[in-house]
Amino acid sequence: MHPGLLSLVFSCLPVFVALLVTYVLRWSSFRAGLIACAAAGIIASFHVVNQTSNISMLDTMIRGALESIPVAEVLLFGLLFYHVLLDAGSFETIQRLLLGRITSPGRQTLLVVSAVGPFFEATTGFGLGIVLSAALLSAMQWLPRRRIAQISLLTQSQVPWGAFAAGTWINSTLSGVPLRTLAFCSAALSIPLLLLYGAIALYLCVGRSGFRQHATDLWVACLVEAACLIGFNDILPPTIAGAVSSAATTLILRLAWNKSTPIGPGGSERGQVAEWRAWARSMTPYALVFFTCFTTSAMPSVTKMLNRWTTWTLPSYDISLNIVENPGMALLLGCFACWLLFRVPAKRLRHVADRWLRQAYGVIGSTVCFFILAALMRDTGMTRVIADGVAGAGRAYIACVPFLGGLGGYLTGSNSAANAMFASFQAQAARASGLPVALAASIQNVAASSATMASPSRVTMAGSSCGLSEAESSQVSRWTTAVMAVTLAIIAAEGTFGALMLASPRL
Repeated sequence: MHPGLLSLVFSCLPVFVALLVTYVLRWSSFRAGLIACAAAGIIASFHVVNQTSNISMLDTMIRGALESIPVAEVLLFGLLFYHVLLDAGSFETIQRLLLGRITSPGRQTLLVVSAVGPFFEATTGFGLGIVLSAALLSAMQWLPRRRIAQISLLTQSQVPWGAFAAGTWINSTLSGVPLRTLAFCSAALSIPLLLLYGAIALYLCVGRSGFRQHATDLWVACLVEAACLIGFNDILPPTIAGAVSSAATTLILRLAWNKSTPIGPGGSERGQVAEWRAWARSMTPYALVFFTCFTTSAMPSVTKMLNRWTTWTLPSYDISLNIVENPGMALLLGCFACWLLFRVPAKRLRHVADRWLRQAYGVIGSTVCFFILAALMRDTGMTRVIADGVAGAGRAYIACVPFLGGLGGYLTGSNSAANAMFASFQAQAARASGLPVALAASIQNVAASSATMASPSRVTMAGSSCGLSEAESSQVSRWTTAVMAVTLAIIAAEGTFGALMLASPRL
């Protein structure tokens, strides 16, 4: 066998092992991550892959674990935020006022998938929209728990704008494509995916017979979401365009599907005032999270101060960490706010902590393992070998871009981490192949974001939020992998068509 082909096969082997353990043996994501890391370590130890330099395996594993800290922090406090709000009854109030006066289950599902869930994701990022959307959908008691987990994973259409477009900003920095251009092109590429996710969610909720009855609602939801996403990315900074567009979509759909009924609850004036007070109290923790995230992410002066005082630098591992400048700390503040507003007793808090720790174990474990796997593959040269093999396709490389980007999104469960892995290389390969760099960078951004839906950490998060067993979570994993494959194929078709239509070889 040709040495280059042998290196490519062995470089892909850890990913195949993870897929085999997850989808064939049906083991947990945590086990899959551990076994895949062991496979990558064994391959690197025998120097089967051509490495660019000698590395310390232990240092690489420690670096991968350190890189996972910001994401693990958000997942950890995101689950805590979810459990505190759930125990306090906040979700019941939000569900009653957002979805309660929309009597159609199909419309309720479309509102969560097309508007509310994307808003949660855009304002916090790191998959927290999955957890919060699952809580809202759980109020629809006629839906099985597995379908709730599946639908909640379909709310990830705003991942490129998650955490105020942090991943898109990384892509722009590494690829050299202006941030506004990258965000606008990413929004255009996302339009078919909005229809795909909405259609799948609607089918899961109402079945084949109900799907035909709600076809018009599906088109309305997708057109409103697409128009808002494109329009606001054209006129607003990308850092806030996602949050504003999903908030506008929520308002428009809420009014369109609730014309004959006032937004406020019926009954006496005193009852309406009490209901609106409950609504304001329930929304206060979200408002605090949003304000904190916005302050730490979208205001340069605050960001600069945080970077100066809260950055933890480890020169020996070539890494800098900031445990404050991400939604994790904002979510922790939201937990305290909820505890104070709803006056949750200490006894109930102990039960909340017990449930939280049981669920966080698998989520954090799988996240750390796959970050270590990504670090091993990157530092031992496996990622470079795969990328070089894909780039050898020439101008046909544009059809391979989403699958390489999707690999990063699947491994890390983070658009930011996936763009950090591949954005620079994708841009260099596009330039070398005479392909539009802005198109390649946008495809990388959208594909990496879409593939996070199938990442073990996010699937485990959805399963934990819905109380699924390991066997049920494994079924959801196989289903999300199929959806991810269809998504990447659509993006590849868009990229190929776009490259053919653009007259200039570069943007």
